Amino acid sequence: MKRVGLPMLAVFFLLAAWVAVPGSAFAANTKTVSGTFRFGNAQSVLTLVNKQRSSYGRSSLVMTKELTEVAMMRAAELAVKFSHTRPNGQSYPSVVPRNYTCAENIANGQTTPSVVMSDWMNSPGHRSNILDPDFSYIGIGCFQCGSQYYWVQVFSDSPGSPATKESRTGDRSATVKVALDTNSSSSATISTSSSGGSSSGGSSSSYCTISFNANGGRGSMAKQKVTPGVQFTLRKNAFTRSGYVFIGWAQSKNGPVVVGNQGTGTAGNAGSLTLYAKWAKKNYKVKFYANGGKGKMAVEKFTYGKAKKLTANKFKRKGYRFVGWAKSTALAKKGKVAYKNKKKVKNLIKTGKTVKLYAVWKKK
Repeated sequence: MKRVGLPMLAVFFLLAAWVAVPGSAFAANTKTVSGTFRFGNAQSVLTLVNKQRSSYGRSSLVMTKELTEVAMMRAAELAVKFSHTRPNGQSYPSVVPRNYTCAENIANGQTTPSVVMSDWMNSPGHRSNILDPDFSYIGIGCFQCGSQYYWVQVFSDSPGSPATKESRTGDRSATVKVALDTNSSSSATISTSSSGGSSSGGSSSSYCTISFNANGGRGSMAKQKVTPGVQFTLRKNAFTRSGYVFIGWAQSKNGPVVVGNQGTGTAGNAGSLTLYAKWAKKNYKVKFYANGGKGKMAVEKFTYGKAKKLTANKFKRKGYRFVGWAKSTALAKKGKVAYKNKKKVKNLIKTGKTVKLYAVWKKK
């Protein structure tokens, strides 16, 4: 059995752990929490996980029923205690009923699969678990308690028993008794009915209504009704903004892009959601910094959507040779080259800002 230990990592309401220990008995104190298990969100996260693994040359993970039930239970436990240590005092691997290698990523607060996956992929510990080539199976949990979402990924080298694929896509109400000591075990009573498992029928309250905000642009877009748990494609952007190009949708005016034009997604629950258009200046500038060297370089003009070569370096530094451009002085000091000399680039812009590139030097 592989036995590895990584330090617990907390980044923006995320925790990642990678441990391999024998499973032990489930955790006569309990706390009852009520909410919804979002199986539709779990399926969407699986799609995003395998998309990332494919881009790194990894094989796809299979989401099994046993591991998903484990992950859903852990997600409910996070509503009581957000930690890799369970509310009963045991470490998270104790939730797995058999002895096999496992790893866990957890998060809370993110409201969509794309946002939580973005946060996990931008954290080294979580990304390492997601891309680990030794794992073949996964369980994914999403538990909504009130307005808060709790997310879990459980990775394993075993599918569990029985090795049945998870096929549930709708959302199910759940009442969970979370064990607070080892004299009892966490258990859940789950509704047998599924909301959002079908794209037909239902009243208006069964839908999620998406509104579109121009966010500085002009034009109008009708609201879009989607069924929770069913993948949908967003309407094509109809907004325009003079001097800018549309680059995608965010969940707040100043938030990051979470989905592109006519991107796909899955609503976790009924209600309403507003997406805000995100814009980048059509014409932008690139400014070069000598970063310890000497000389002058003119500011270069670029057009969003068009590829163009960076101006050849004109800076010089005695005793050093130029090796490329970094995106910050800190990265330049570490020798982290983002673009080589005269590199053909496209869409360097950070919305509304001039791009700054810093010379990276290496001693001769």
